Amino acid sequence: MKRISQRTTIVFFLLCCVYSVSVAQITISISELQKKAKHGDVRAQSALGAYYFNGEYGLKQNYKTAYKYFAQAAAKGDAQAQNDAGVCLKDALGAKQDLVTAVQLFEKAAAQNLPVAQFNLAVCYANGQGLTKNPTEAMEWYVKAAEQGNTKAMFNIGVGYATGQGATRNNIEALNWYRKAAELGDADAQYNLGYCYFVGQGVKKNYAEAVQYYSQAAAQNDADAQDALGSCYLQGYGVPKSYSEAAKWYLKAAEQGNDNSQFYIGWCYDKGYGVPRNYNEAKKWYAKAAEQGNRKAKSSLRNLKK
Repeated sequence: MKRISQRTTIVFFLLCCVYSVSVAQITISISELQKKAKHGDVRAQSALGAYYFNGEYGLKQNYKTAYKYFAQAAAKGDAQAQNDAGVCLKDALGAKQDLVTAVQLFEKAAAQNLPVAQFNLAVCYANGQGLTKNPTEAMEWYVKAAEQGNTKAMFNIGVGYATGQGATRNNIEALNWYRKAAELGDADAQYNLGYCYFVGQGVKKNYAEAVQYYSQAAAQNDADAQDALGSCYLQGYGVPKSYSEAAKWYLKAAEQGNDNSQFYIGWCYDKGYGVPRNYNEAKKWYAKAAEQGNRKAKSSLRNLKK
């Protein structure tokens, strides 16, 4: 099962919110934006920061320049820029890491009811970054963000209930929060919901339901879900047994570095299950999994060399 998500996120207002233009048809040039930013236009500063951060609209990605613009807009009270400057300071992107100041910026933006800042502040409380660790306080901020539709916050609330971090352990409540996030397309929640159905945690065991949610997350390129889906096809849990489908999903997850799938796609090539037998491919994937400490892969690799 996936643990608490610690993703901090750069989210920004597009120019259409300020200048009444569409994303596809930007009518204001970067040079004009830079002029506006130089003269103190907060929205221009915040937007330029985001464009430099992401490397968009012809601008080369430059975290240092992005932070400069975020800091300018943040100093004037712009909530989104406060959050984004906080992300830069928290993750040392374009600025020296400063967790205390990052938290202060998240607090300012969260107080303005910005959900992503509420989420980022919750992560800091959950991990004790820049302040004293407080899972209960983290949960309170996750709830504030979740109430505004932040799916990662919903997911983390689910994990909190599942593990007893910041709340009394309650598998049914965990399931409910996973479901809310999953229905909004969150891949982590879809995977965890699938896991709950697979093992019967907070709900009656149902392999077909598990496969449904694993499939949703796998379609979003979630490696854990792809690995789980491979195992379902290998064993015939919730779907007809199919070595070719199992190999397909194991390969997708293996290519993303999942060591269990690296072992199993190696095993498929070793035995010729779902793919043509190929000892070179088997050796390659066993070796990749073994490098990550996978014991089954280490054993299989030794046997393959004999």
